[in-house]
Amino acid sequence: MNFSNVKLKLILVNLILISTTLIESQMIKDDMNEIYPKCTTERLCFGLPENCVTNKNCKVLASSLKKDTTGAIQFEIASQLDVTAKNTYIALGLSKEVKMYGSVIQCYVDESGVAKMGLSHNEFGPRHTNQVIPGDITGIKFDSMTFTDGLLKCVWTRNAKTTVKGQSYDLINSAYHLQIATGEMNESKNL
Repeated sequence: MNFSNVKLKLILVNLILISTTLIESQMIKDDMNEIYPKCTTERLCFGLPENCVTNKNCKVLASSLKKDTTGAIQFEIASQLDVTAKNTYIALGLSKEVKMYGSVIQCYVDESGVAKMGLSHNEFGPRHTNQVIPGDITGIKFDSMTFTDGLLKCVWTRNAKTTVKGQSYDLINSAYHLQIATGEMNESKNL
């Protein structure tokens, strides 16, 4: 048996895998990089880790844009995940507190690898509790959710005034902490 041919075939397979990985990585980087140019005067952007918008290396990137004269805001959140990610979320919360209490939009990849969105509420108290809110909330519209080549991205529009779990939100006349988070979802789809 000629082992040099076997070795050559293994090297070619490795080169093909490496080339494919490099091409996929470049495509993914390009997709995430399409979001950064919006982070100028057009949109308010922030992300994780600190200074990642300037450095264009965010693990999670969030942006917002005033949509119209009614004060409705379009939000966008994105993260580069592994292409095989499952039960993984990114989230944007509105809170009057420094901690992530209040209204949360979660963008996630479910157990089948499909992008989904949901609304939840983080409760005040000694322990963090996240409660998924079933159904629609008046004034919050999910525009799009995608998970392509590992890029998880969700876009939604929120009216200037909404109420979630009895708590009123006024995006024109009140100040809020915008907070982002990422992690794995538990079995009940809570964060």
